[in-house]
Amino acid sequence: MRLIIVILGFSFVGLTGCSLLDTSDSNDSGLAGVWFRIDTLDTSQPEPKLEFSGSEIELYEDAESDAGTMFPIGINSYTGELARIDNPNYITFPIQEVKEDYFVRINPYNRHGMYETVHYDISAHTLTLKFDNGLTRSYNRARLGYAPVDGYDSQLGVDINGVPTQPTQVVTRPPSASARIIDQNENETHFEFGSPLDIKDNAEFMINFSYDDGTDHYTIREGDVIYYFREGRDEHFFLAADADSSGYVRVDDFDTENNRISGSFAFRAVSSDGELRTFTDGTFDLPVYE
Repeated sequence: MRLIIVILGFSFVGLTGCSLLDTSDSNDSGLAGVWFRIDTLDTSQPEPKLEFSGSEIELYEDAESDAGTMFPIGINSYTGELARIDNPNYITFPIQEVKEDYFVRINPYNRHGMYETVHYDISAHTLTLKFDNGLTRSYNRARLGYAPVDGYDSQLGVDINGVPTQPTQVVTRPPSASARIIDQNENETHFEFGSPLDIKDNAEFMINFSYDDGTDHYTIREGDVIYYFREGRDEHFFLAADADSSGYVRVDDFDTENNRISGSFAFRAVSSDGELRTFTDGTFDLPVYE
């Protein structure tokens, strides 16, 4: 069987190497500014194997409460440029205190306590951070809008209950949508694709379908779709609700020479308490990775 997984989104995974950005044209100095790194994922992770991470650090003068803020940074999948991540899965850290070689930030996920002391050292254009758990990471000075990679030609869109929706643009593992082949046979291709969606709170969906060279249309059955979204701390899961076979995926082109796949889709998904979501006018045109 030829299995293609289309992955849109991000994950926190093991790393094997780091490349630091050459952005010495930045005019910032000291701790404040944009700091960024590129990591190469280990061999157990799927392609593409680059992960981009970092922070924009703002420091405030004469602040009555917080001394500053650390905003998460990622890559705009369409332009390849550094940008802030606006997603509830990524934490913005208030900085309570800044000293010559350390700062104290609020980290609700720190097991040693909400207030986390982070030691730092700045050498030329490199920032080295040492965290409470012993982890040390280095970042190069950068600037928002700098493009360490080219933009990715990766398109996906869908109307959810009549509202046009696109994937999240700024991610840590671009592109925001891609396909991956992990197994195959001569006749059939099994796909799975999904996306973090650029709507209020956090939402993702995933579709499983099979495709062979002689049939370009696949009927979505119950269980082929997972749709997920978050409201505050509440999580909601939906599964395909197409007992009447109204959901489908149509493949318009599977270009094995240029490693791309394109087509359209529509389906309905229902939650455990009977709430319904309709996905219509879905389209995709995605790169395929081995």
